[in-house]
Amino acid sequence: MTTKKLYFGLVLSAVLFLLSVIKVNADKTDISPTTHKADIIAETVTYNGEEVETLGYIAKTDENGKETILSIVNPSDVTISTDIENNTTLKKIYDEILEVKSLSSFNSKLDSIAQSLNKNFNASVFVVTDLFELTLSDSLKEALNSSEDNYYSVKLNLDTTSQYKPVVMHQNEETSKWIIVDSENVIVENGNVTVKFNDLCPVMVLTVNEENTEKEVNVIPYIIIIFLSVISAFVLIYLIATIARKKKIKK
Repeated sequence: MTTKKLYFGLVLSAVLFLLSVIKVNADKTDISPTTHKADIIAETVTYNGEEVETLGYIAKTDENGKETILSIVNPSDVTISTDIENNTTLKKIYDEILEVKSLSSFNSKLDSIAQSLNKNFNASVFVVTDLFELTLSDSLKEALNSSEDNYYSVKLNLDTTSQYKPVVMHQNEETSKWIIVDSENVIVENGNVTVKFNDLCPVMVLTVNEENTEKEVNVIPYIIIIFLSVISAFVLIYLIATIARKKKIKK
């Protein structure tokens, strides 16, 4: 093998290896949060025998599935913050989302939840579509926390265009761990989402990104790319070693 052929093979292998790396990086899934601004939707419920408009309510459900409303939520009783730039808590979470490779870093159960939607999915198919902080007045927060069976039911305008039900997580105030709200407590209706929260803190809403699902299902191209990358690396090492030997012989 002539020196020119060796150098040509060396350059070709290097180019092939770089292209494979660029291809993999270009196809990395995007989990960056969107800038959608979640909002609370007023609803009409029956409370103490009267029809009242409320921004959600504190309630509990008995063993027979009957719901009892304990308190209604007036506009002055709740705030929802979506201003990531001016809310230090949300900004910190936002920056953490940008740093992780997969949202499973926040809760490892996201992988199994994704697989329940499609066996080829993992947590990489999810993207954060809403990030906000819900705050109740002290009296309502006390009512919510008076029993572990109590919950805050609230209807939200979320960015839910996916065919799959969104995953809602909230951060535990004491442990800082992210807890997934049970799917049965996340109800999608007419584009709006009603969520029953047992605890309130920052809330993260995840939906399936259709572009990410295509990348997860098409596994074969990635296997080919990895195979070519490995072959290229071996060829590269071989050519470098061959050139080194030739230089020694000439000396």
